[in-house]
Amino acid sequence: MKKAIISIFLLLVFTGFAHSELNIELLGIIEGENNGDGFGSCVANLGDINGDGFEDFGVGASHYPERSGTGRVYIYLGTDDFDLSVDLIVDNPGGVRFWGRRVSGIKDISGDGIDEFLISAVNGVFLFYGGEELNNQPDMIFYEPIYYFGQSVASGDVNNDGYWDLIITGGGPDSMYVYLGSEEMDTIPDFVLCGKSLGMDGIAVGDVNGDGYDDIAAAEYQDSLYLFYGRDSLHSTRDLAFAHYGGLPAIGDVNGDDFEDLICYYHLYYGSTVMDTITDVWLRKARGAIAIGELNRDRYSDILGQSYGVVVASRANIYLGGAEVDTIVDWWWEENIWDAFASDMDCVDMNADGVDEFLVSSRMWPYERLRGRVHVFAGDTAWTAVADQDWTVMPDDVDLLQNYPNPFNSRTCIRFLINSRFPLPTSVCVYNSQGQLVKTLLEMPLIAGRYHYVWDGTDYMGGEASSGIYFIVLKSGDIQETCKAILMR
Repeated sequence: MKKAIISIFLLLVFTGFAHSELNIELLGIIEGENNGDGFGSCVANLGDINGDGFEDFGVGASHYPERSGTGRVYIYLGTDDFDLSVDLIVDNPGGVRFWGRRVSGIKDISGDGIDEFLISAVNGVFLFYGGEELNNQPDMIFYEPIYYFGQSVASGDVNNDGYWDLIITGGGPDSMYVYLGSEEMDTIPDFVLCGKSLGMDGIAVGDVNGDGYDDIAAAEYQDSLYLFYGRDSLHSTRDLAFAHYGGLPAIGDVNGDDFEDLICYYHLYYGSTVMDTITDVWLRKARGAIAIGELNRDRYSDILGQSYGVVVASRANIYLGGAEVDTIVDWWWEENIWDAFASDMDCVDMNADGVDEFLVSSRMWPYERLRGRVHVFAGDTAWTAVADQDWTVMPDDVDLLQNYPNPFNSRTCIRFLINSRFPLPTSVCVYNSQGQLVKTLLEMPLIAGRYHYVWDGTDYMGGEASSGIYFIVLKSGDIQETCKAILMR
């Protein structure tokens, strides 16, 4: 079986302009197998689907092979050396068309501490359980006899019960279905959200009002954006309507106030306890695909957006997050618009260093041949000072986040923030339930930034730690924080 062709660029050569304050590197370009495959019809961060502590990504080729519309999905597992070889090919199981028109990740619902992933086709969405050994056979199938069912998919904890839920667009008058996660999740929708072609342009999920419930932003086809607040029992009608003309929504905290923000088309709305529909920042060049990720080492999420370039060009743009987001494009890359460059994008931390890589698809490349390809870029791993950061309002200088995944069975990622203007002596240690030191993961001065470290479940001698409860202790300056990690062999 011929695999996707990989073109690795050892030297950094820009077709567009690189902003002088951002060190963005092109890691490689992954090409489709055949003309007409439409490789890159979608790209997505799948989370950590094999439990090794690295995020993984998927690429759809919904017209594979050669415009037939059968479809194929390619899975790439994260590593510390940016290996872009395909690790798993998931073929159409039969009975559906345009397999891989969307792919998506979903947090663990099977109870093994490892993320799952979704593949969408006409009339169906297929859920695959993650695991150390991945398989290409679906574990659950969500089906509705509607052509546009599965056009968009997303997931989050909308009822705050600790289980991630699945949201699927339907395309009809009752046009979005919510399936609540549980230990015994089924394929019967628990809620139906109403609206004309709701979610056809995209769905985003996140907590924009800070109440602990994930909210659902759904864009109608070339029409309004609707927001449904998460709650114990979802309402079928929208809570807020934003006047737009299409566009893929995204949710993330770009201004560092601990509220997730909402962006769609070129409108940015800051999250707050009481959301409104007034645009806070108008990013005039951000029109099509949108993603939010950690593209440098400051404490803000950043915006990745598509726009039109000069003459017949299409661009992928980066807008850096900050306490006050501006409208300046901080970096961009430009390709031929006829290749549908930047038709889909996403961010993924492939090497678990705390800075996202990002994927940019060209599903029609080269023009009229539709082979398709995906550019893979590395974010700026150098620490970036944040001039507008208000240090006086920081409640703490250090914030240890919950390790992920948890429980885990081989590797887990430890994440923390440091918000000090000066280097602080910092250590990260793992202790067992008897208070004995198991391993020191880090011991060095650190400056302000967002950090990720992976514990591979071994002790200081390199032997495997046994199953049980462990405590991760972060000390930075005079501050100490602790979180509980559960190792399940």
